[in-house]
Amino acid sequence: MTGDERTGELAQAAFDQVAKRSVLIAETLASLAKKPGAAEFGIGAFGPFGGAVYALAHAAVRHDRPEYAEAAAALLPAIDELVDEDPLLDIVSGSA
Repeated sequence: MTGDERTGELAQAAFDQVAKRSVLIAETLASLAKKPGAAEFGIGAFGPFGGAVYALAHAAVRHDRPEYAEAAAALLPAIDELVDEDPLLDIVSGSA
């Protein structure tokens, strides 16, 4: 976007970390017998899950990195499990 190569490299390094952590979180949650509830994780567009999905999906297209989209998709089952018990039914912080 800026045309500055170093800025692009830093952005991709940041998204690499978000992607790695997203996959790790998804794998960890999938392996837990007792899952945390929706109140403990914001699943809205600007919460830790929804925000990561949004950022990674955007970065996947912007930087032509399909692995970012795969990392975003890894979080979707965790979000899906939390939708029914989400107490925050709005777009910003909830499942609306």
